[in-house]
Amino acid sequence: MMYWDNDMGPAAWVFMTLNHLVVWALLVGAIWLAVRAVRHYVSHGGGVTHPERVLAERFAKGEIDEAEYRERLDVLRGHARS
Repeated sequence: MMYWDNDMGPAAWVFMTLNHLVVWALLVGAIWLAVRAVRHYVSHGGGVTHPERVLAERFAKGEIDEAEYRERLDVLRGHARS
């Protein structure tokens, strides 16, 4: 019958500790990246940019004036002036 020594040496303890730290760091990092991606997706309207929102943002930034804003908004809503 063979005798197996079940004691782990210091190198095994260091390896096991470092291995656990790496696994936990990867797990926490993956969760953090997933949460960040979901927050980014939700804050940007689910990835779809609504045309009226873009138009309102351009008006708020001063890129277009009120008359152009109203005209384009009417076109987007299907109430184009003839």
